[in-house]
Amino acid sequence: MNSSVEQFLAARLPFPGLVAWGARLPDRTAASQSYVDWLPVSRTEQVLARLILAADSLQYHQIEPVRLCWTFEHLRFRLGLRPDGVCLMLVEQNQRDYSPAAGDSAFDDFAQVMVP
Repeated sequence: MNSSVEQFLAARLPFPGLVAWGARLPDRTAASQSYVDWLPVSRTEQVLARLILAADSLQYHQIEPVRLCWTFEHLRFRLGLRPDGVCLMLVEQNQRDYSPAAGDSAFDDFAQVMVP
């Protein structure tokens, strides 16, 4: 994984309510982390790959997504996509008292990370 992306992830994650994350660079190198026992890293990587595939299928229809969100009873999966192929997935709690502001801020900052 690129050092600037690694530095960003180390500085910004985790935040309260974050269950797991995954990131992929344009060269297809990926990294992920889970903060709970019931969601192993291998499953996090599988989810990331499937969400990227879903985003790619939208591009087939000339839809260029920047952020996508799937909301379930207890979890929210968010995917941020950049034009250079870098993407970030956040798996967050979906509870009434959880505010997605920290995740929104992380996506805003992730859009600015320089990847050589």
